Amino acid sequence: MALYGSDKLNDFSKAEPIAKELIAADPTDASTYQVLAKLYEDQGRFDEAEAQYQKAIDVNPKEPTGYQIIARFYNDRGEFAKTMEAWRKRAEMEPNNAEAWHTIGVYYQDKVMRDKQLPTKLAAEYTVKGVEAENKALSINAEYYEAMTYKNILLRQQALYEKSPARQKELLNEAEELLKKALELRKKQNEAAPTTPDPAAAKKAGS
Repeated sequence: MALYGSDKLNDFSKAEPIAKELIAADPTDASTYQVLAKLYEDQGRFDEAEAQYQKAIDVNPKEPTGYQIIARFYNDRGEFAKTMEAWRKRAEMEPNNAEAWHTIGVYYQDKVMRDKQLPTKLAAEYTVKGVEAENKALSINAEYYEAMTYKNILLRQQALYEKSPARQKELLNEAEELLKKALELRKKQNEAAPTTPDPAAAKKAGS
């Protein structure tokens, strides 16, 4: 697409036929479907955009990037269920990628915290799913600071929906221990990180 120059690509009437020509030339290239999808999306033609994003997945269903891109598209449209389905499929394509599962946990946590219209039962369900996703992330990388931090938040949220005081205390204690572990891990990682030399201090020391 870059070969055609920005003058054509910035003009939808010129860019659309170029994208279609490229798709016809190589119908197995997922990226050209995504280019055409973005052109439609920018024009507000969302049904056509979705169809092209899906075609990109269909021609290469094992490529996680396609699911990431369509997840972003659905999230921008406010379609939470479709967003999470796409993120989960992406994680299934990368079962050993802790970040893929952590992303799911982040989205569930954000949804519960921001959507004040969410029914309590559904919020509780999403919170549990978020914890489960962070558990998968931590099973892959036991020292994943971000996953620890979000699981701690989700556990505290889960405690709000529990009616049993004993269960609430159990969840809060687990969250507290997890937060403590996360902070200790972050401190350890910061101490182990190489420091950038101060040129001014080095010059002064050598003088």
